[in-house]
Amino acid sequence: MYVLSHPPTIRTQGPSPEWTVRQAGYNKTGVSYTGGNYGSRLGQSYLRSRSATLAHAIEGHFGEAGGRDILEIGCGTGLTLESLGQRSGHRLVGMDFSSTMLREAGARTATSPNPATLLLGNAIELPFEDASFDAIYATRFIHQFPHVDKLRIAAEIERVLRPGGLVALEFYARTINRIRYHLDQHHKYATRELYFSHYPSSEEVREIVGPDFRVRALRYFGDRLVNRVLGYQAFSFGEALVTRFPLARWLMSEHWVFYTPRGKQGELAAARKDAPADALAMMRCPSCRGPLSREATQRILACGSCRRAYALEDGVPNLLSHEARPLA
Repeated sequence: MYVLSHPPTIRTQGPSPEWTVRQAGYNKTGVSYTGGNYGSRLGQSYLRSRSATLAHAIEGHFGEAGGRDILEIGCGTGLTLESLGQRSGHRLVGMDFSSTMLREAGARTATSPNPATLLLGNAIELPFEDASFDAIYATRFIHQFPHVDKLRIAAEIERVLRPGGLVALEFYARTINRIRYHLDQHHKYATRELYFSHYPSSEEVREIVGPDFRVRALRYFGDRLVNRVLGYQAFSFGEALVTRFPLARWLMSEHWVFYTPRGKQGELAAARKDAPADALAMMRCPSCRGPLSREATQRILACGSCRRAYALEDGVPNLLSHEARPLA
């Protein structure tokens, strides 16, 4: 698998303080994150349904044939990559900003029939060239950022998506979480504004993804009881019901949004038949989009254009621009 580049429309000057705090927090977790969020019976049902819905959406968009280039942004410990790697011939790339998460993802996906290529990277400056991927998705990721950064991430996604490609983003829904805020969650975050930044309004979602998208419910009010009493099939059926009836969508607490950006709504790009001989040859410097060369003796990727060096840590490229160092 691989990764690519070009000067981005929106550039950053290193991570924001909140971004850095989140990175440090995720670097302290790994297996504990997986167990804490997906170890319960409900967590397992949610993960199973989320992965299956994503796989079906990709198959519905491109057909059952493999050979598509697919990027997961914020891949975490590799749970969704593991699932896709069991059932598709697509070429998978997973990116996260936490080295701890990526180590866990590497261990989880190493024995997959279709293992993913992993790298450290920043969603606001994706280290890929234009039109690199056929499908891009993110689960439980974009909610972490303020609206202005959500827009930046969406712009980067559009830049690296191929014509006719598919984007799948998981959002936390506003309506039901507004009720929860007033009932018992008003102390969850330091301020009301910070709380609601995790739950964008329908108008904010449209601003992020555009006017043409479809929704699929993932979590909904009462799903814990449904899953506990009636099991996975009833849990999944509840998702379908909430999705089908617009008036019931206020019950959603989490949902997929599937879309193709307006600038990419053209003829579907042909699938690549062969992966590049060297995956690293497809990577680019996130700061200047210049090509990278491998310096084997120093275990780095070097950018000759802006004279930056990016570390290779256990074979995983660290393409976080704020962690690069000057090239000697």
